[in-house]
Amino acid sequence: MESIGITGNPATGKKTIANELSKKLNMEIFDINKFIIDNKYGNYEEEQLIITDINIIEESIKKRIEGKEYIIIGHLLPELINNNSLWKIFVLRCEPSILIDRYMIRNYEESKIKDNIVSELIGTICYETSMKYGNEKTFEIDVTNKEVETIVNEINDIIINDKKISNNIDWLESAHKSEKLRRYLN
Repeated sequence: MESIGITGNPATGKKTIANELSKKLNMEIFDINKFIIDNKYGNYEEEQLIITDINIIEESIKKRIEGKEYIIIGHLLPELINNNSLWKIFVLRCEPSILIDRYMIRNYEESKIKDNIVSELIGTICYETSMKYGNEKTFEIDVTNKEVETIVNEINDIIINDKKISNNIDWLESAHKSEKLRRYLN
């Protein structure tokens, strides 16, 4: 097995899912954000990760992960991890109105909530991931109202059985029905 990527918008459960999947697959986790902070390639300003030089970070990560098998996590995965470094990539997707609640608990500013909600609605991270790694390697996982064990088993089934799924999560239809979402879309 090669390295596996887990990405998605903030609060979709990347760390939680990676921790449980790590136990199941007996693989170490490589957290992109933690690597950036630990190596002083960036810092948090108003809960936003600000990075220095993306090319230096990309090269440094490449040296660190080359020849090893990790579960690599982070929303910056499509920007920083080489196509050849990953076998399969899982994009965690969550219904935007649930994400709003999670962002409010995290005390995100209104503008950050709006940016992340719009990103989830239109599937920005999934699109970027598919464009970089291809549809054969990219798998959307709907984590909305699912138990962690169910999500981990779904990912494991795709990994172990080389199961194919269609990537077609679309929140736009339900968005116009949600008062909560409309507040962030106007």
